[in-house]
Amino acid sequence: MFDELPIELVYHILELAAQLAQTDAHAWVATSLALVSREVHQLILPTIYHTVLLDGHRGMMLSADAFEPPPHVRHTRCLMLRGFGLLHSQLLTFFPGVDTFAVDFYGLRLLDQVDDFCPERLMYLSDTWYDMFSAIANPFRNLTHLRLNYETISLNQPQFPRLTNLFVEHRVYGNDTEVFDISVASMLSLPRLQRVVFRFYHLDCNRIAFGNRLASLRALKDPRVYLDHVPVGRTMPLDTGLWCMFTACASEVRTGVDVWETGIPLLLYPGNSSSDSG
Repeated sequence: MFDELPIELVYHILELAAQLAQTDAHAWVATSLALVSREVHQLILPTIYHTVLLDGHRGMMLSADAFEPPPHVRHTRCLMLRGFGLLHSQLLTFFPGVDTFAVDFYGLRLLDQVDDFCPERLMYLSDTWYDMFSAIANPFRNLTHLRLNYETISLNQPQFPRLTNLFVEHRVYGNDTEVFDISVASMLSLPRLQRVVFRFYHLDCNRIAFGNRLASLRALKDPRVYLDHVPVGRTMPLDTGLWCMFTACASEVRTGVDVWETGIPLLLYPGNSSSDSG
């Protein structure tokens, strides 16, 4: 069948197949495609290496002696670091094409020691309750896009002089609307903020609390607030472990999802404060 198609279309189909296979369950598809021929291998390398997750909890140490990156990592656009105890100071030179970083508590602490680490896009994925943002400034000076979960949020205006886009994942499990309102106010007071997208996770038993969150946000009448809603009953990846949060984010990035551009304006979202549902 492929013999009857233009070669450009065949290549496009193979690239799309490799892209759609970038999940833990189907990663073997892209790997198998890479074995078809040298031409196909070169074609889908940028897809396979687009997002790289290095996990220190699985025995990897980023030291000068222990880490020799393959040349293919020049295709990497999103670099994820989790749980490292040792970091080679020249790490970033190994990945010249990276424009988005994803780190946990330990990864951010270590990268704060690298002079050249001042990304524009950062995903902070952590289950550690610790106000570490107040002790770190250097990595945030050029930051324009930040993703994080609500449980670790702590934003200080002077640290984020260029931040324009926020994506916040929030597990609704209580009716602490007052604390939530304070956090939202700090976000919206960022001097250059243009858009904040909320992704809410809630169980059926938390419908009222979820409705109260939406009512609180609607009351602000702020057009910068967007909602990327998650259906009722879907578990936040962080609830099943930080590894699941990293892999969930990796799947989104690999398939071209830009979370900072998702959602609809909250002012257009249907429902009211007490009856909002999935």
